[in-house]
Amino acid sequence: MDKNQMKDMHVEMGLDSENVIDSSSLDPLFEEAARIIVTMRSGFASLIQRRLSIGYDRAVRLMDQLEKAGIVGEAQGCKPREVKIQDENCLENLLVALRRITKISNIMTNEEAYKDIKKHVE
Repeated sequence: MDKNQMKDMHVEMGLDSENVIDSSSLDPLFEEAARIIVTMRSGFASLIQRRLSIGYDRAVRLMDQLEKAGIVGEAQGCKPREVKIQDENCLENLLVALRRITKISNIMTNEEAYKDIKKHVE
């Protein structure tokens, strides 16, 4: 799936088309971090750091991924980020959509690889 197709899917989901998230490279703790932020209604990297027992750098990277996914707003210095997702149900819907994007992206990548291999074999 190319970047334009990813942008279109993000727009359909109501996400910022400029910050296209590569859902295939999300941190393995992304969903858990998202649930913590939405449940606690607080967008602090230190909250993720403490709850998931991870380093600060990883927590900040998770917050950046959450921002690109439209779950939290931009960093505002030492203030907490705005939590844009209203409740756990809305979050689950978003996570399902992100999983679909990953699945579609993987299928497209596999199809493109197959076509490329087939070209070289013929």
